[in-house]
Amino acid sequence: LKQFEQIGFMQDGRTLIASASEGGRFYHLWKITPGQPEALRLTNGLTNFGEISFARNGTVLALQTTESPSIFIADAKDLNKQQPLATGRSDFAGQTGLEWIDEDELLYSAYSAENPMSNLFRSRISTQQTKALTSNREFHSDAPTSTADGRDIFFTSSETPFLNLRRIDAEGGAKQTVTNGTDGYRIFSQITPDGRYLYYIFRSLGGGDVIRRDLADNSEVVVVSRTVANPVGKLSLSPDGTRVAFINWGDTIRTENDEATFRLGVASVTDPKDLRFFD
Repeated sequence: LKQFEQIGFMQDGRTLIASASEGGRFYHLWKITPGQPEALRLTNGLTNFGEISFARNGTVLALQTTESPSIFIADAKDLNKQQPLATGRSDFAGQTGLEWIDEDELLYSAYSAENPMSNLFRSRISTQQTKALTSNREFHSDAPTSTADGRDIFFTSSETPFLNLRRIDAEGGAKQTVTNGTDGYRIFSQITPDGRYLYYIFRSLGGGDVIRRDLADNSEVVVVSRTVANPVGKLSLSPDGTRVAFINWGDTIRTENDEATFRLGVASVTDPKDLRFFD
């Protein structure tokens, strides 16, 4: 077990019941008995169990939370006519990543009961065919973005304690390390139409920046500095590659005593003074 939400003693004062995760997105109930080398799993499935309480008769009470997100396709001229996207055996499709490759193909992250780690998939709308690009069981692959020709895919990986960016080809092979930092999180990458630059959000203690990485020589520059904004997530690059949009946490860097205020930030990638915020 890698992450714990809550833990408590049963009536015997020795046995423990824990709401814990093996590293995936779901917390389940586990029985921990002194002298036993492994915990006994009590619940399964794509649900979360927490808020543990114990009845006098020894019954364990827990709050069960169930989510069921899925992807729907609709014509932009008539959003009321929606059709679910066939995603095969993957669940929670699109929750931690969803992007168009072209007008007929989607790139997204999803996970399942068999593998609670999020992995990457691509799905063609016209044929309703889905292909798994990754199948990792030890770490998450989220927030994918594709080059204009669909040949290369960049994404955020939790393969190391610090989130970093990785690269694979259209079939899920030829994996490459793009960043390997140990000073913060590199998340929500976006590739320019010409495939030369990769934008991403860098989060560390004190705030966030939008970084532009030149894929030819791996040099980097700060496009939106934490001195003027605080990018926290969901970076998006405009179709012409001239602006970035992101979720901003407050107008400036906030202290821990401030309430969280999220706004939409839009910035020019060439003019640092062209920075706007929207409620």
